[in-house]
Amino acid sequence: MPSSPLASGSYSLELANPCASGKRETRSFTIGPSQSFPNQIGTLRAVRSATGTVMVEAPARCVATRNADSVLIEMDRSPAFKAFEGVAIVSVFVDGKSWKGPVTKYRGGGWPTHFDPFVVYTLCDQSNPEVAPGRHVVEVRAHIEGAASDPAPATIEVDLRCP
Repeated sequence: MPSSPLASGSYSLELANPCASGKRETRSFTIGPSQSFPNQIGTLRAVRSATGTVMVEAPARCVATRNADSVLIEMDRSPAFKAFEGVAIVSVFVDGKSWKGPVTKYRGGGWPTHFDPFVVYTLCDQSNPEVAPGRHVVEVRAHIEGAASDPAPATIEVDLRCP
């Protein structure tokens, strides 16, 4: 453990591989110049998808395909945020509530394993207590460990409609 921050340059770590009975491995990495923590993460834009279907988590942790209207939220990251995006924890909120989005991957038997929080949708074939048709505020927040404060969130208003 270094006693002070590492200066710009190239470094190597040697470590024991616990799965290879004592075999040692070397990992190299580079430290770039010091960067200030970002005060904003960037701007958002909503790309309308054609009204279609999304996969959603159903009762008993299964997956169901449902009719929906959706938008894809794209983020233009600020230059300052790009330097930290690999260590930032990014979260999406819709109308102030945490959002996980539709299912994007699942295991055999329909067990959901991955979600896309950057797709915001409303279900069109039944009532959806999470996000009803209409206007909603989408907010993307980031947390960077060690920063004195989190960067300002990016927000956008979207309008979800069912035919």
